[in-house]
Amino acid sequence: MDKAAPAVQAAKRRMLHFPRALGECSAQGSVYAKCVAVHPNIKAGDCLTEFQTFKDCFTKALKKLR
Repeated sequence: MDKAAPAVQAAKRRMLHFPRALGECSAQGSVYAKCVAVHPNIKAGDCLTEFQTFKDCFTKALKKLR
């Protein structure tokens, strides 16, 4: 049996939580998406605060779902 198989299986299980975690962070995701949408020539750092808020929410939501 391939040694990577258990890691792949664990990753697939974690991915099953993504839709629910994204749903819990829809407000933060919307704010981030709006920021990106208003920058036609977006560059690194333009929406960093919004992204970090969204990322923090998503990470916390995933931890709660474990």
